[in-house]
Amino acid sequence: MKDKFYIIIIIFLVLIIGILVGLNINSRNNNLVNIEKINNDIKDIDNKDEINIIENEVKDINIEDKNTKNEEPKIKDKYTAKDKAVIETLQNTLSDVKTKNINKESLKSTFITIVDFLFYDATIKGVTFKELSNEGKEKVLSLANKIDVAIESKVPNYKESITNTTTKIYNKASELIKKGSSNLSDFLNEKLSEEEYNSVINAKEEIVDYTKKAASYVKDSSSKILSQSKEKLNNWYQNYKNN
Repeated sequence: MKDKFYIIIIIFLVLIIGILVGLNINSRNNNLVNIEKINNDIKDIDNKDEINIIENEVKDINIEDKNTKNEEPKIKDKYTAKDKAVIETLQNTLSDVKTKNINKESLKSTFITIVDFLFYDATIKGVTFKELSNEGKEKVLSLANKIDVAIESKVPNYKESITNTTTKIYNKASELIKKGSSNLSDFLNEKLSEEEYNSVINAKEEIVDYTKKAASYVKDSSSKILSQSKEKLNNWYQNYKNN
């Protein structure tokens, strides 16, 4: 009887141990499944983050492309049609002054016409200086300065030999043009004095005689100094000064 009792106890213990081992294995398997699920979730999160990052980068690139496309027309349209007409004329003039064998009188006459355009409301291609945009004015002043320098290199101190009474004003105009080529406000704020304006008006007859001998090399220009009487020039200046 005792042997049977012991056998039953042993079998019972084996069954209990088997059940406990089975439960432990199931628990481990469940844990492994949970761990794998967590890892997959993490991967999914990482992938989503990567996708979001990539999508954001693509959006940024698209925005940059749009901004670049929007900037291109602004660059192309930097100058108005009137700006371009005057700029082209002065660019051609600068090229001619640098590369062609132009007589001294024509070179001097070119600067007279530029001063007339910049300071006396004359026109180039039917356009006055004040009708230009600020960008156009800056470019025109830069070209005017380069033309002045190019003429000076071919005819040193040429302004002193235009007329007896205009040397001071043409030198002053040259200085203002040079300043304006690097800073437009300097040119717009620092005008010629009344005495300097009048020095050219009073020398009108001399300038007319001079330029008749040498037509200006700035093509398509209309000169107030050459085309108007001294009285009209004086009236123009008074209106200009008061406005």
